[in-house]
Amino acid sequence: MSKFLYEVDEEKFNELAQARYDDNQDVMSYLIRLCNERNDRRFNFTILNLGEIMKICAIELNLKADEIEGYLKLEKSKIRDRRMNNIIKELNQKINLRFNFDEDTEIIPSLYTYQGVGYIYIDKIGFCNLLDEVDIDIETLSNL
Repeated sequence: MSKFLYEVDEEKFNELAQARYDDNQDVMSYLIRLCNERNDRRFNFTILNLGEIMKICAIELNLKADEIEGYLKLEKSKIRDRRMNNIIKELNQKINLRFNFDEDTEIIPSLYTYQGVGYIYIDKIGFCNLLDEVDIDIETLSNL
């Protein structure tokens, strides 16, 4: 279940940083495997779609920057957390609609802050695994 975490402590931050690092390593291994298999079509499709998911997150978070800033200033943690969790939910919905994933799919498991800086965790290897189930055809590529 996706979750907003406000001002995590150093231990939790390091745990999340390690999870992001591990995810990056898994994606790198996945892409290397595609290269070794000489599966250029799947490799390019995956790279393009990883870029697309990053673009969706960047645009949506940028559009909501003022809203997010206001939420982070709220003193009532339940309200702040609920509103931020709604932003995560909206992000996941945009991704799921764009890629025709099941509506309950969570590619963005968390947003969190540490020392006043916001971070996003994207389950990139989970996303890549879901892309493996998508057939690559001209219609799929034209949606990029």
